[in-house]
Amino acid sequence: MAKKKSRKSKSSKKISNDEFHKLQYSEQSSQKKHKNSKQYRSSDNNQSNSRNTNFNNNDVEYCIPTETVEILNLKNTNETVKIDNPNIFFNRCMSRNAISKSANKQGHLKNMNNICHSKYLTKMMSNLENRQDEIINNLKNSGYCVKSYKMKNDYRIVIGLGGAHVFETNMLLHHIYGIPHIPGSALKGLAKAAAVENIREYINSNDLTESIKQKNESLLKKLFKKRMEKEKISINDIENHIIITKLVSHILESEDSLKCKEGNVLKEKIETYKKIFGTQKSKGRAIFFDAYPIGNINMKLDVMTPHFPDYYKEMESKTPKTYPTDYQSPNPIVFLVLSNQEFKFNIGIKLYDEDYDSNGAPIVDNNKLLENTTELLKYGLSELGIGAKTSIGYGYFNK
Repeated sequence: MAKKKSRKSKSSKKISNDEFHKLQYSEQSSQKKHKNSKQYRSSDNNQSNSRNTNFNNNDVEYCIPTETVEILNLKNTNETVKIDNPNIFFNRCMSRNAISKSANKQGHLKNMNNICHSKYLTKMMSNLENRQDEIINNLKNSGYCVKSYKMKNDYRIVIGLGGAHVFETNMLLHHIYGIPHIPGSALKGLAKAAAVENIREYINSNDLTESIKQKNESLLKKLFKKRMEKEKISINDIENHIIITKLVSHILESEDSLKCKEGNVLKEKIETYKKIFGTQKSKGRAIFFDAYPIGNINMKLDVMTPHFPDYYKEMESKTPKTYPTDYQSPNPIVFLVLSNQEFKFNIGIKLYDEDYDSNGAPIVDNNKLLENTTELLKYGLSELGIGAKTSIGYGYFNK
């Protein structure tokens, strides 16, 4: 028998950015990601042109397949392309010029505002709101306790700013509808943070800090064991607000109970919050729906300017050599934000079998749980803020 000829593996070589523009097709090596590339060679010469990812149309190169560029009819980065989905435009249809040049990047981001005001997107958002209202009504008819309300951002808000993106900054856009939104998981986390803050304020206002530290000393030593061993300190050397915050957070998500004198009101608060959010062994009753914008999407450009880029780059290294000095060049970074945007929030309460007695009557007041959950979320949105840059006023809502 004739021996089969073994296929020779294609050699991979390290390429520069200039060489990358000349490649017709590139694929990442599974062993050396983002470092090596292989030139695509098709056995069928007729198909080689259709796999060109660096399609050049009027001197504008796009990082997407040729067929996609032709279907979308992309012509120029400075024009509003015929794409009605902001997510596709922002995350998929950026040109190489927009990635490499800040001026073109700014033009690409400006087009986002035009897309957000398109007739198609406006109609789609109206249909989305009607669909969500229909879902809420169906849940109410099924025995759920649901409340809907609207709140308006009083300045600016951006969700997902630190997400991975070729523009260095990001904005969370719905993967189907393409519009900015606040995930229900983020709202639940914010409401739980508000619950911890509410309990901590109650402890401080009633001078229960020292009593709680004494009665829960063994639990606190377990929670702060690593820090105490690393810094060689005792529990009394740690600030009280850090101790109480971590203790309350642990109590709310575990089956442990808080030991405290005259703590009937405090224990009732904790038990209520455990029913709302659940613990590691029990399910929570609250349902947090994604929050979508109401009306026009007020998208704008914002800029942040790190003045010490070299210093920040070396912050993660063990032996930084650069100091935050004035001779470093500021680096302006443009990013997208929502300005004075109104959102619609929906919260539901679902009771489980253990919440009913043998006769089928509820032993848990779902209306009270819904009221407490709504208060926590409103407090979190107005006092704690959500998203990025809350320390400078972003992400806060009017009550």
